[in-house]
Amino acid sequence: MTNTNKKTILVTGGSGYIAMFIMIALLKKGYRVRATLRTMSRQEEVKKMMAQGGISDFTDLDFVQTDLTKEEGWSQAMTGVDSVIHVASPTPLQRPDADDLMVKMAIDGVKFVMKAAKQAGVKRVVLTSASGAVLAGHKHHPEIFTEKDWTNLDAPINAYQRSKTMAEMEFWKLAEAYGIEGASVLPTAVMGPILGNDFSHSSAAIKNMFEGKMPRLLNLAFDYVDVRDVADLHLLALEKNEAIGQRFIATSGQNITYKKQAEF
Repeated sequence: MTNTNKKTILVTGGSGYIAMFIMIALLKKGYRVRATLRTMSRQEEVKKMMAQGGISDFTDLDFVQTDLTKEEGWSQAMTGVDSVIHVASPTPLQRPDADDLMVKMAIDGVKFVMKAAKQAGVKRVVLTSASGAVLAGHKHHPEIFTEKDWTNLDAPINAYQRSKTMAEMEFWKLAEAYGIEGASVLPTAVMGPILGNDFSHSSAAIKNMFEGKMPRLLNLAFDYVDVRDVADLHLLALEKNEAIGQRFIATSGQNITYKKQAEF
């Protein structure tokens, strides 16, 4: 069903893999999309990737420059925006040199987005978190994790899991303080079509396997989810009142080992 209201949705981290598919889904459903970029020179590259995903009309897409490390630009980005999907956050593929900087960037990004959203009167913000904010650091963990579980920050977890956990905690704190309707989506390992040079760090592991850069198959297994399903879940979190105040783990429910992946 096409949305005829032409609401404007701000999507942060517009060149990112998940954000790309969210923007494609939004445009196909009739929303206007404003995407944030750290480097405005990437606009045509982003459009080219979106064209690979089925978008031919970019009338309802515009870009604005922001940075997770700077507060400048976020107020401008929020002008005329109805809702926000905050995807931007450092990933294992695009991370700063220092672990503590990775955590700080993720938290600061949430602070800047939520403050600007509050000032602009934005009603709802959907956060892209990660399953790493649920399942890490548990010495004795449940057989099945749920959205009620949180990563144990007292354990020696990696910087990515720490950044996603602390950023989501900050998000919920600010959503309550600012009176903003919040929802979060927590994808497991994300896979799906590759539209260009930007893809998930989960896909990068498969790429390394194909290119012989993985000297041995690690004895590891992950739950996976299709990036298009992740995008659809973000739209549901954006549109449904039942989503307010909720966390949603995005997974296909399949736990696949590297060995099994190599057999595909």
